[in-house]
Amino acid sequence: MQIREACHQAILQYEVETKQDTSPSRDLPGVVSASFEATSIPFSKLQLGKSIGVGTFGQVWAAEYLGATVAVKGAHLASLVHTEQTRSAFLEEAKLHVTLRHPNIVHMLGVSFQDDNVYLVMEYMPSTLFELLRQDKLSLKQRYAILVGVCAGMYFLHSSDPPVLHRDLKSLNVLVDAYGTQGKLCDFGLAVFKSQVRTAITSGKSIAPVASAVPAARVAGSVVGSYPWMAPETMQAKPFTSAADIFSLGVIIWELLSGKEPWEHARSADIIRQEVLAGIRLAIPNEVHPGFQQLVQQCWNPDPSARPSAKTVFD
Repeated sequence: MQIREACHQAILQYEVETKQDTSPSRDLPGVVSASFEATSIPFSKLQLGKSIGVGTFGQVWAAEYLGATVAVKGAHLASLVHTEQTRSAFLEEAKLHVTLRHPNIVHMLGVSFQDDNVYLVMEYMPSTLFELLRQDKLSLKQRYAILVGVCAGMYFLHSSDPPVLHRDLKSLNVLVDAYGTQGKLCDFGLAVFKSQVRTAITSGKSIAPVASAVPAARVAGSVVGSYPWMAPETMQAKPFTSAADIFSLGVIIWELLSGKEPWEHARSADIIRQEVLAGIRLAIPNEVHPGFQQLVQQCWNPDPSARPSAKTVFD
């Protein structure tokens, strides 16, 4: 089952019906686009507005930067678990994010410092996929368009040199444009290069520690991920591979096709863990195309080596 082939006709039909261009290069008026180069940004040029969410390390605000709307993620360095390792992890997120240039990756414009605070300045996207699905505001054709974008973003990450593992892929970390047709991956606080994972596994050292209240599992000594989207091997603290990202991608595909929240009736993370480790998976609605059903089931294979690659999913 190929995502592009399955969604192509639906997207074309959507463009005809709405007369909208779903190409990833379209910019919204007054919003900073991915054409900006990352740089050091004086804090005096930022005007923070309302809080719009919480990232891995801190608060996220809508802000104004030289007349354009941006998103700003801030953290008080001294409060990040009071360890140099965690402070370094936040700055590593900035270094990593700057290198990720793709239409389906939220673009980071620069970094700003103010006293003990550091701010990551990023392009602004008005909604998360999680929110839009809960509000039932997306047509099936819009969901197809977003699905292609999410798969393209993961293909890019896993095809980078070296490959980048997201490690917290979920609909809350997929941002959507105002037209509801373009999805972009965000929040790389847990992301690492694949080579770092191998080094951590062989050395026994932890990588990318996280300050987070989200129920999570451990990888090579680190806390990683969110249970409703988490692969079974990650729940068991086994080494994290790109296949774990693919399992999470399968959950996002399931969300887009079903419109439902994963494990919404589970009362605790422990229940989700018990179900997944017992081989139980989210129920795929009967009305979902058989090809998509097969793809999601492949992404959820209990054997990580049997899951498709991001390239296979996208192609």
